[in-house]
Formats: sequence, structure tokens, C-alpha cells
Amino acid sequence: QEWSSGNVAIFGISWGGFNAMQLAGRNPPALKAFIAVDATEELYQEDVHYIDGILHVDSWLMSQEVDNARPGAPDYVIDEDYFRNRFDTEPWTLTYLRHQRFDRFWNRESLDNLYQRIRIPSLHIGGWYDGYRNSVPRMLEKLEAPAKGIVGPWTHAFPHEPWPNPGMEWRAEAVRFLDHALRGANNGYEKTPDLAVYVRDWHPPEPILEYVNGHWRNEASWPVPRGRTLSLHAQPDHSLAATGQEATEPMQHTLLYRPSSGIEAGGPVMWWGDIAPDQRPTDALSLVYDSAPLSEPLEILGRPGMSLQ
Repeated sequence: QEWSSGNVAIFGISWGGFNAMQLAGRNPPALKAFIAVDATEELYQEDVHYIDGILHVDSWLMSQEVDNARPGAPDYVIDEDYFRNRFDTEPWTLTYLRHQRFDRFWNRESLDNLYQRIRIPSLHIGGWYDGYRNSVPRMLEKLEAPAKGIVGPWTHAFPHEPWPNPGMEWRAEAVRFLDHALRGANNGYEKTPDLAVYVRDWHPPEPILEYVNGHWRNEASWPVPRGRTLSLHAQPDHSLAATGQEATEPMQHTLLYRPSSGIEAGGPVMWWGDIAPDQRPTDALSLVYDSAPLSEPLEILGRPGMSLQ
């Protein structure tokens, strides 16, 4: 088109966001920017349907075969080729399931190389109750190209159609970003904070949460300079002790495996995200280690991790 500069951007939610990240790593000449909403680059560890090689409790495994068995749009042709391609071949889910461990199927080229290969600016949007929330701070920290992020109190949804509330009109931010990246508009976007985050107030376990109390805050950079890392160590009495109080003697705690344990990790949609209900049924069947009661509010911003030997 006469009005087109030839500069292209790609954006998407979920799988569309996965594609945006991976395509940016290939550096097609026309691609100048991308936006990833509720997405992740860690497909093995964070794909909500097959986390670390463990199938998740949802309908995805069934639906991917059923949906792919339906004739495709727009012509919906059903003929001999259709039956050969759809039903007379091995289900493609078996390819997925054969790679239960982290191998080249998941990591064709290392993630560190992906971060280095991405050379165009990007905008990353995540939700506190979404299974892919950890990708936003990771991308801001590891990408060498300009990147900004937004994290709000929603699940796996576009921020203008959130659950729970409050949402935000993210499309105005997207237009401002794309005007700057594709058209070279001098709109001050490069001076905006690296991270806009919704800081939540505490709320009790609630499977149907319509509104999350809290407030928005801008952080000039990520990681936040005033932040600190808190390390806690499991103790023989199932408590957690601060750094410097590691257990001096080896300890052994046993657990009877129950496949049904952990269902309470998800909300009403039952996937790795959503609002958490009461966790006591899961705690009763798990190894639990508690810190001392908190004497004042504690803000956690970032990704918690556990190291097991």
C-alpha cells in the first residue's frame, strides 16, 4: 500500500505471544517490534498443559485432537485426503508426550541465544493470576533489546476484558509503543517506566474474586534497585529459617504420593493460573514448611523459587 512504510509488528495473546517471541528471534527484516500478552518463552517449564513433562488437568489434550479432526475453514472440505490426513495418521499429541524430559524438542536453540537474538523493541503484558506471569520480569531482565512490561491483576485474558477486575486499556499503550517503534514518532515512549505493576493487597482464599484491591505503581527499571532476595531454609520441624540457620544434620521427610493432590492449585477453570481457593486440602496431603508469622506487610515482586537436592 502507498501509505505503508514496510515496517511490521506482530502481537498476540497466549500462543500468539509465543509466536511473536520466537519469530522475533529469527529477525525477519521487516519485523520492527512485537507485543506478547500472557505468553512465555519457557515452553517446557511453563506451558500450562504439560508442565515439566507432567500433563495438566484440563481439556486441552482431548480438544487438540477433536478440534484438529474438524474440517478446516473456509471450505470445510471432507474427501478422501481429509480422512487420510486427519484419521489415518498417528495422533500428533504422541509427539508431544514422547518428550517428557527437557531435550532438543523443547530447546532447539537455547533460550539464552533467543534473548540475545532478539534485537527489536518489545512490550510484554502479564497477569498475576495467569500461568505465564513469570515471563514478564524474565524478559525485561534478559533481553538486550529495549523492553517494557505491564503486570496487572487478571487471569489469561486481554487487560481490557479482564477477570478479575480491575483491568486497563492497554491498547492505547500498544498504539503509543508501535507509533514509536514503527513510525519513529517522537511521543516520549522511550522515557516511560520499564514496568507498570499492580501491587495487590492481601485477600483471603477466594475462588470467585471479582475485584482485587491494590494500586498501580511504575518502576523505572527492572530489577527494582531497592529489592532484595530473601532465602529461607527448611528445618527438621517443618519450619523455615532465614539464611545462616541452615539445618546442620541431614533430615528425611517422607510423603505418600497421591495423584489427586494439588487440584486446589487452580481456580474454577482448573488450569495453572486463576484465583486460588482454600489450600488446606492440598496442605493436608503435602510436605509443608512455614515461616514465622509476619509482623508487618511483606511485598513480593518477582519469581519465587525452590532448590531441592
